[in-house]
Amino acid sequence: MKPPFPMANQSLGRLNIRQAICLTTTAMVCAMMMSPAHAEVAQGATTLPVNTRTFAPAANDLAAAPWAEQLVVRLHDTTRPEDAARLFNAQTGERNAAGRSGNDRLQQSRQRLQEWVGRERERAQTISNAHGSHLKSKRMMGDGSHVMRFEANAAPSERMRTFESLRADPRVASVAIDRRTQPQAAGPVTGAVNVLSSSARSWFLKPITQEAASTNTATLWQRYHGDSSTIVAVVDTGVLPGHPSLRGRLLPGFDMVTDAFTANDAQAASTTSSRDNDASDPGNGVSFADSISRPECGTGSNSTWHGTFVSALIAANPAQSEQVFPINWHGQILPVRALGRCGGFTSDLADGVRWAVGITVPGTTANRTPANVVNLSLGATGPCVSAIEGSAIREALNRGVVVVAAAGNRGGALDSPSNCDGVIAVGAVDQEGLKADYSNFGAGITLMAPGGDASFPIWSASNSGLMGPGTNTYSSKIGTSFATPLVASTISLMRSLNPSLTPSGIEQILRQTARPFLTRSGVSTCSGTMQSTACNCTTAQCGAGMLDTAAAVNAARPGQVLANLIGPSVVNPGSTERFDASGSFNPGSSALNWRWRVISFTGSSAPVIANEAVSTTDIRFPEGLTATQLGLTVSNGSQSHDIIKNVLVQAPGTAQADVSGALANLLVGSIGAATGAAGFSSDSAGGGSADPSAGNSTSPASSGGGGGGQLPPASLLALLSGLLLLRRSHHRA
Repeated sequence: MKPPFPMANQSLGRLNIRQAICLTTTAMVCAMMMSPAHAEVAQGATTLPVNTRTFAPAANDLAAAPWAEQLVVRLHDTTRPEDAARLFNAQTGERNAAGRSGNDRLQQSRQRLQEWVGRERERAQTISNAHGSHLKSKRMMGDGSHVMRFEANAAPSERMRTFESLRADPRVASVAIDRRTQPQAAGPVTGAVNVLSSSARSWFLKPITQEAASTNTATLWQRYHGDSSTIVAVVDTGVLPGHPSLRGRLLPGFDMVTDAFTANDAQAASTTSSRDNDASDPGNGVSFADSISRPECGTGSNSTWHGTFVSALIAANPAQSEQVFPINWHGQILPVRALGRCGGFTSDLADGVRWAVGITVPGTTANRTPANVVNLSLGATGPCVSAIEGSAIREALNRGVVVVAAAGNRGGALDSPSNCDGVIAVGAVDQEGLKADYSNFGAGITLMAPGGDASFPIWSASNSGLMGPGTNTYSSKIGTSFATPLVASTISLMRSLNPSLTPSGIEQILRQTARPFLTRSGVSTCSGTMQSTACNCTTAQCGAGMLDTAAAVNAARPGQVLANLIGPSVVNPGSTERFDASGSFNPGSSALNWRWRVISFTGSSAPVIANEAVSTTDIRFPEGLTATQLGLTVSNGSQSHDIIKNVLVQAPGTAQADVSGALANLLVGSIGAATGAAGFSSDSAGGGSADPSAGNSTSPASSGGGGGGQLPPASLLALLSGLLLLRRSHHRA
């Protein structure tokens, strides 16, 4: 945990003269202080703890500059908004120590922070105006950089000239092109074979004795199904909060999309900023008209419901009838929307990562439930831009948060952000253990995980809507996007057993426990820099090996008692539900003992545990109870294991804001609120169990069929014979 920020009189001593003036004075004076004539720094003064070095531009920036839509500009001696917020909090606390309420002090801090951000934006615009009038400051990012957008009528030559001119300005530390990033899904025409039978849908979770290229997760489930102590942020297209697979799993998230066209939601149409605390997915479909008016969007496409699909692979309510299961049966998802129609800007992705881990971002509310793991199933072609996504990832890693990213689907070198330093980069194998034909590979890959192919895709939660939301369904997709959450969820289980694991320690375990690659006769070995065909992996081209969830999680807490709980995450008021821990793992010879307890609850009534000292117990959830956190300790005399289980008590049809809010209120008391900055004021607010290796199940109702961006079942069946003909001969080996 970071030490408290020093009081105001101490904090000012950490600023150089220009930073101190820019916190408290006008933009004009601040800009003057940034001129070369005032470049000297006070003797002995040190800067705030941020990286202010000049970042080298990406190799492709000059080539792309004439077509840049936005730039990210960082000025010298920039203060991070979080550091400024802490300073204002400390100053306000000193000045208002007598008689002012906590809310008054918080509001005053927020107001001062907003005024400071406004001055900083004016300063950035003043500098930008010196390089032309067609570049406008849009917002400040979480690291103090500024997003600047070109006017639509700016000629390519003007964009190029402005880019080069800003780079030469001594007041500017770095300039980078704000690229568009996209979901890392490989294609919509998938899953025809599996429409015929749901029994094969969970192939990528089965024991390796049944599926040699699977994650071996079902083997782990014989010992451990996870707990609710870890939070995985999914920075993506947003989620469908009404999907039965995600009910009770979603914490209050945020919509980080700033461009109104990209956001494609009602908030964007009715406010000056499209950012808000509604992380739901309105659809990212591109119409024919969109593709004509917005060339950057490419051809028309249906909505993908990508964030929902990814989230349900990490932590969801199991759907036995669909054979769709998460890796962590009790995990929590923090949805952060950074992608929309035509993808999204990398600056929104970067601020989405910051917000997810609890860092202050201008224009957002504070995140009360920061994530332990960040899943990035998205990417942009080219190297990591150190000044944009690289900066945000470094900040996350410095907080001990693990960042997992998809390698990409071009069959070539890694996309960004998977090629950023410190990221766990995930490529995809197919059902035979070959590098999937679409998967990127080569230097920088950490390991491979199942991403599927047209014969054996990945199945998860989706929706039937072609543009906007329709009926909630389950469907199939392929891509490194869907290999990545399998790794992220595995990490959430590792951290639930051993919270002290560092990002580098987790990567080391994943590498050490990865299974050797499979080799198929008659198939070429992966080589070169581009290979859009399936090939036999090597450690030189595909990382350490194939993900083994069971081995990785067991290595996080080897040879210890494991509490193995099965029970619902959402229950109806007044109901009595059964919670079963009889499958708990005991490595010793002494008998196991169980102790159930209520850790906390929200509402007017506490849950009632029928018997606190048995492996399987009934728990009553009375009217008036909205959420509870249950605890279970399993011991054998010499070892013990404690887990927590979050349960929402909500009637069907309860508004999602009430559902996620109740869960957040429950968690804040146990994991602590976000770090000390007051943040920015805003009017926005932010069960079944089944096992493919077991016969017992109680699953929520669900509907089958294809989802957004997919062909409907009838069309898929019509394509069955064609797909079988296209299937490579080595698939039959």
